[in-house]
Amino acid sequence: MGYIIWIIVFIFLLLISAYIAMRMFGISSVTRLFTGGGGKFALFVQDPWYAEIEAGRKTVEARVGDEKKFQDLVGKNIVLLGGPGKRLPATVTGIRHYKDLDTYIKKEGWKKVAPHAGGEKEAKAAYLAIKNKEGVTVYSDENVKEKGGVIAIEIELAK
Repeated sequence: MGYIIWIIVFIFLLLISAYIAMRMFGISSVTRLFTGGGGKFALFVQDPWYAEIEAGRKTVEARVGDEKKFQDLVGKNIVLLGGPGKRLPATVTGIRHYKDLDTYIKKEGWKKVAPHAGGEKEAKAAYLAIKNKEGVTVYSDENVKEKGGVIAIEIELAK
C-alpha cells in the first residue's frame, strides 16, 4: 500500500515539474522534450486547419510570438499533431515575422493560410475565432502585439 502512495506522489511531482518548465521555458521548448527524442518538434493544429494542411492546400501555419522562438526550425523535420492518431511529418522551409494578423494574411496570401475561407476578410474572421484555453482570442490585435507579432511557419509535407 505504501508504494502506491509513493507512485502517486512521484507522478504528481512530475506533473508539477512539467508545468513549471512550460511556464519558464515556453510550451514549444517543453514540447520538444515530449515528442519522441531526436529533437523532433511538434506543432498542435486544430481542424479545419489540420485537414487543410493534410490535403496540401494550407502551406503556412501561424503562431503568435517572437520569431526567435521558431527560427532554429528552418530546414528541420517536425510533426504536426491534429488529435488522437493524427500525425503529419513535415519540414519547415521558412519562417517569417509580421507585426499583425492583417499583414500576415496579405503577405502570405489567404489561400495559403486559410484556404477554407472565401477571401481575406473570411480568413481574418477564421483566425479571430481561435481562442486559447483561457478564452482569449489568440490573434486579437492586443494579444499579437503583447506576444511580439505573428510568425508564419512555411511547411512542406513529407513525401
